Amino acid sequence: LSHQAGLPNWPRPEDEPTFSAACGDRFDYSGLAYCFLDEVIEKRTGKKLEERAQGEFKQIGMENSSFFRPEDVPLAIGHDKNGVPDQRSHYPTASETNKDGRQFSANPAASLFTTAEDYAKFLRACSSDRFARQYLFETQVDLAGKDSKAVDKKVPAETLKHISWGMGFGIQKTEDGRHIAFHWGDSETFRSFAALNLDS
Repeated sequence: LSHQAGLPNWPRPEDEPTFSAACGDRFDYSGLAYCFLDEVIEKRTGKKLEERAQGEFKQIGMENSSFFRPEDVPLAIGHDKNGVPDQRSHYPTASETNKDGRQFSANPAASLFTTAEDYAKFLRACSSDRFARQYLFETQVDLAGKDSKAVDKKVPAETLKHISWGMGFGIQKTEDGRHIAFHWGDSETFRSFAALNLDS
């Protein structure tokens, strides 16, 4: 959850997933690590991601969220940088099957369909639940010197020293001493960003 497993974000389709660094050596955002974590949790609980998620969603009133693409529901359409609409369906519906007739798996790092209202409910629950707050927003790794992409792009160490990563959220300490938790999503034609002032 702190993205220090040494796994890539996603391997290329033709590649087997391989470690790009020793565990704990550096910060590399990894959706693949979330997929492996999901497999571990599924084996321990005997429940698939969608079933586990819906139980949690129900508790906080997220009525329009799923890790499968909704059927017969109008969805926002993404556009590329030239304004061309994205025609891909992205992730499957719960009833779709692959060429072998098996149901597709939900993707814990990428296939959540939600509304702005539901996502706000999720963020509110994260920030108000004492257990979640203690673990999600507690620094696990300081990014200065460990965020390989930032180092490669020559992001100044002075900037990075104000940014850390918790268990699933980035954390920034502002110049006036506030702590802001943030997260983003980027699927090329869809992007999101959310930030929470942890002090208010």
